[in-house]
This record gives sequence, structure tokens and C-alpha cells, in this order.
Amino acid sequence: MTTKIHAVTGQSGRLILPAGQRGDAAQGEFLRSTFERGKVAMNVAHAAYDSDAIRQRGKQLRAKVCIKPNPTRKVKKR
Repeated sequence: MTTKIHAVTGQSGRLILPAGQRGDAAQGEFLRSTFERGKVAMNVAHAAYDSDAIRQRGKQLRAKVCIKPNPTRKVKKR
């Protein structure tokens, strides 16, 4: 059995402890789903969170998106 910790820092301070086999990107999308536009300054994440949906949500929130590109991406992002 494994466990990963997914966290958001700042005033919201959210933690999620999902089952170990759940994908990182899905958890990242869930964490960002409740943020309000203009309330997030920066979205910094590991390459495991590199999905088009997460990047798009960061833009919708007017946040600077800083996610290392996942090496398995077919279309590389910067």
C-alpha cells in the first residue's frame, strides 16, 4: 500500500490523501477546481501534474503556470 500527499499552500492550505494508485493529474485538477479567479498568483507543480486541463485552469485563474513538462508529452510545452 502506498500513499501520496497532494497539497495546496497559502491561505487555503488543503491536503488530499488519496489511494496510492490514483493519478497525480486528476488530484491536481480536483485541488484547483475550487479556486476563484484572481485569487491565485502562481501554479507551481511537478511534471506529474502536467496536463492540458491543469494548465488551462491556471490560465483561467489568471495565475502564472510553472509546471515542468512531462517527458512523455507528444506536444512539448514550455
